[in-house]
Formats: sequence, structure tokens, C-alpha cells
Amino acid sequence: MKKSILIFFTIFFINMLFSQSSGVVEYDYKKRLGMNYETTGILYYNSWSSNFVELKNNHEAQKNYDDDGKIKISTSNGNIRPQNYFNKKNNTLFSTEIFLGEKYIVEEKIPQLKWQLQQSTTKLIDTFLCQQATTYFRGRNYIAWFTTAIPISFGPWKLQGLPGLILEVYDTDKEIYFLARKIKFKQEPMIKVPEIKNQIKIKEFIHLKKEKYKEKSEIIASKMPRNAKFKFTPPPRGSQKEIIYEWEESKED
Repeated sequence: MKKSILIFFTIFFINMLFSQSSGVVEYDYKKRLGMNYETTGILYYNSWSSNFVELKNNHEAQKNYDDDGKIKISTSNGNIRPQNYFNKKNNTLFSTEIFLGEKYIVEEKIPQLKWQLQQSTTKLIDTFLCQQATTYFRGRNYIAWFTTAIPISFGPWKLQGLPGLILEVYDTDKEIYFLARKIKFKQEPMIKVPEIKNQIKIKEFIHLKKEKYKEKSEIIASKMPRNAKFKFTPPPRGSQKEIIYEWEESKED
């Protein structure tokens, strides 16, 4: 009898862990970079891959849960959405970026974030006991709250690498903020893999943006009166999520 009870609880525990290793998370996403921006992000994950999809705005998305616990999302006209697809098997991150009206698939290695765990600092988010961790990533200092009750290393946007799902994360200036609102566990969620073709390396993409801004400036200037004074200024890095990149920081050393 005792053996049967032990087997039952062992199977139950294994099934519980397995079910939590895949699912769908809905995040509130707020950005305060020059202008206030609020939307919803959906994270699809399993044990080795994830995709974070940023919706255009909260009014456009119509969300509901089906009987299997999967979030259904309806968006108008199938417009392109920023998204970040992680593949741990290949150590790759593909990000869909919209720049000057064009779509780019930007490829990079999965960022290796150096998290500092604050073991004595905890709080509850919904029913999950969360632990605090801090890190620096591309010009910003972040504070994250993660739970080992969901033992996967993913989170919203490019923030990942902890021993549990990130439920809340923000930079110390509170210009970028993510908070999990709904979590649905599912054994095999549909990971929405972006169409990956004609991808560009992240370093090349940053250089391309500089060249495109320069080209745009020259085109606008050519249409101005000869004596008109004009200077096209691209958005400052401080108004973007990623302020400085690793290869740029190494040049400053």
C-alpha cells in the first residue's frame, strides 16, 4: 500500500513538473522612452525554445483561452509584430525588427546575462514565490523576479537565463517594465516560430541602421531649398531598449 502511494505521488510530481515546463504567459508591457507605450506580450515556451510576441496595442488584441488552455490571439490584417525567438539547441536568438517600415530578421547568439541572485529577497506574484535577481544588459541595469516553481529559463523580450520563469522585470529607471498577468500550462504549446529567411547578423543590422539613417538624411536634404539648413537626427540610443552593444563597450575599454 505504501509503495503504491509512493508511486502515485512520484508520477504526480513528475507530471506536474513536465506540465510546467511548457505553456503560455501573458505579460503587461510598458515602455517609457520618450513617449508612454503600453501593450501586451505573449510568451510561448517549452523546455528548449520560446517565442515572445509583442502585440501592436491592447485595443487591437482580442484574447481568450480555449479548453486546452491555449491563448487565442486575433489581430487585424496579420500585421507584422516584433518578436524574439530563442532556440537553445542551436544557441540562437532571432528577433523580428521593424525599421523604417521594413521587416528584418536579426540573428545573434543567445545573450549570456550575468545574473546576481538575491536569495534573501523574495515576494509573491500571484501564487508564486519569487526570488530577486539583478543584471546589466546593453546599457541598462535590470531587476527581475523569477520563480523556480516553473523551472524554465525564459522570460519576456531578450531577458532570460535564470533558474526559473521571469514573472516581473524592469530596468532601474523604470523605463522598461514587464509583468506576467496570466499563465497557462500546456504539455505541447504551439511555439510561434517566425519565418526565418534572409536573416542579418545583429552587428550588421546596427551598421545598416546607421547607413539607412544617413541615406534618408541625404534624400530629405536633396529635396530642400539650396540655402535651407537641415539636419536629420536619428533617435538617440537612450530612447531605445538597447543603448550600447557588447562590441561597442569593448572598444571603450
